[in-house]
Amino acid sequence: MIKLIVFDMAGTTIDENNVVYKTLQATLQAAGYTFSLEEVLAVGAGKEKRDAIDSLMKL
Repeated sequence: MIKLIVFDMAGTTIDENNVVYKTLQATLQAAGYTFSLEEVLAVGAGKEKRDAIDSLMKL
């Protein structure tokens, strides 16, 4: 019997220290963009990553 299924735990169930958003920020920096972690979190948190990147490019 299935008792629990969890699909997305990062940041909700587990404090992963924003590793996903830090990685997104580092990747964008490697491509020549200079978004702060605060900007990445403010614009991208909770969004699909493609949507987060699209939103950041509009800043």
